[in-house]
Amino acid sequence: MARPKKDSQVVNLNIERSIYDKFTEFCDNTGLTKTVVVERALEMYIDAMNENPEKLMQNKK
Repeated sequence: MARPKKDSQVVNLNIERSIYDKFTEFCDNTGLTKTVVVERALEMYIDAMNENPEKLMQNKK
């Protein structure tokens, strides 16, 4: 029996080739899907921004 589809939204984006290459290598090495890696990374980033936005925004200056 197939598992039910999750409620999701398709996202298209353009990222630097060097970042994409590291991203795909990471996915290959860990065996995680690109979707799982992006979902986890976004959730971690958003949580960190909610806790201490000043610290993360220092790198943007």
